[in-house]
Amino acid sequence: MSDKDKAMVQNEQPSTETYVTPAVDICEKEQELLLYADMPGVVQDNLSLDFDKGVLTIDGWYDQHINNDGNAEIVRYHYRRRFGIGNKFDPQQADATLDGGVLSVKLPRLQATLPQKIEVKVANS
Repeated sequence: MSDKDKAMVQNEQPSTETYVTPAVDICEKEQELLLYADMPGVVQDNLSLDFDKGVLTIDGWYDQHINNDGNAEIVRYHYRRRFGIGNKFDPQQADATLDGGVLSVKLPRLQATLPQKIEVKVANS
């Protein structure tokens, strides 16, 4: 590999990384948990959702190419949030959509954790 090729490969790496805490709205309903996260610039290939031991982790990034006086620079913006939501939701049935920089996540409740009605009987005296 020539020195020029090595320099090009090195220039592909971000020169700085900025961690960003995305704004998130969470709504817990009887049947599900809904989560909306603002993640502008992130594409599907650079986004991951993990659910482990009751913790939901959102992790995503995007690169911004900046040209200052002929010097090219790449700044990586890294989004990460973690939520302790317990084990009453079913990650196998989760639905996540990325649209216009907004991540929407829907986690249905496990059937065993749904509220149950208990019938009250009248005792015959």
